[in-house]
Formats: sequence, structure tokens, C-alpha cells
Amino acid sequence: DAEHEWLEALAAGPANVFVLDNLALLRQHQHRYIEALDYSWRALRARPAFTMAHVNLAETLALMGGSGEADWQFRIATALSPLSTRAHNSYGKFLLDSGRLDNARSEYERSAAVDSTTDAYDQLGDIYLASLDRPRAEQAFRRALSVNPFDSHAHFGLGQVLEAAGRPGDALHEIESGLAMDPSN
Repeated sequence: DAEHEWLEALAAGPANVFVLDNLALLRQHQHRYIEALDYSWRALRARPAFTMAHVNLAETLALMGGSGEADWQFRIATALSPLSTRAHNSYGKFLLDSGRLDNARSEYERSAAVDSTTDAYDQLGDIYLASLDRPRAEQAFRRALSVNPFDSHAHFGLGQVLEAAGRPGDALHEIESGLAMDPSN
């Protein structure tokens, strides 16, 4: 299995940052957070400017309740790689989960400015919808659909916007499109 291969690769090259980071991510998914932290810190000692190691460390810290340290690691990651949508979207999710809606919106807007991703547009649509900024929510969901016409989240979100705007026929079409792609939703 992959874990066995990574451990073998680590034995052959104990400073292999990619293996260390993958092991950190694996341990994070296994809820073995202390080990995840150890692998992340080892990766960062070997390569301090490794963006994804900062992102994965931040996510582990957030799962452990270390929001201040997690925030700092996300800031490092986005400063190191301002064009990384993964770093911006992960930071945006952290901010959103922390209840920092305006900061999350800014982070997702940065991500969308770097590259059109459905994740950024979907989250922006949700944020704008929650803020009752329906024109911007509609624009965000439509942009998500221009990137991926099979994005069920965007179809459902656009359906909500159109329903609130008094366009039930268009709303029904979007919701039916979303259900066709994700019938369990």
C-alpha cells in the first residue's frame, strides 16, 4: 500500500520533503495529529519554503484547535505562493470555519483572481448569498458553471438565487440540473 511505500522511501531518503508531507497528510486523515505535526515540521526543516507543507501543517493545527498557529501557517503559505489556489482556498475554508466571513471572502476572491476554480466561486457564491448580495452570488455561481457545467453545488446555489429573485422557472431548471448531477443532494 501507499503508506508502506512512503515509509520505504523515507528510509532511503529521510529528508525527502514530498514523502514527509504525504505522511503528514496521511496521519492527519488517520487523526494521528501528533505524528502529522512531526512529519510536517520535519518537511519544513528540510525545505522551509515548501508551501504545501505549510498548508497541511496549518490544517492539522486547525483540527487540533490551534487556530492562531494555523492562521500563521496559512499566511506563510499564501505569502510564499501567492498564485497557489490550493493555499488560498484552504485558508479561505479555515477562515470561513472560524466565522471570519469577510476575511474568507477576501481569500476566495484572491484565489479566483489567480485562477478560475469552482471551489473559489462556489464558496464566494455561498458567502454572497449569506450576505444577501444576490447579484454577486449569481455572478459567482455562473462563473463556477462556466468553469465546470457539471458543478451541482453551483446549480443548487444559482437556483436559490433565482428563486429569491422571483424567477421560479429558472430556479427550478437549475435545481433540476443539480439533481440530475447529484441525485442524493
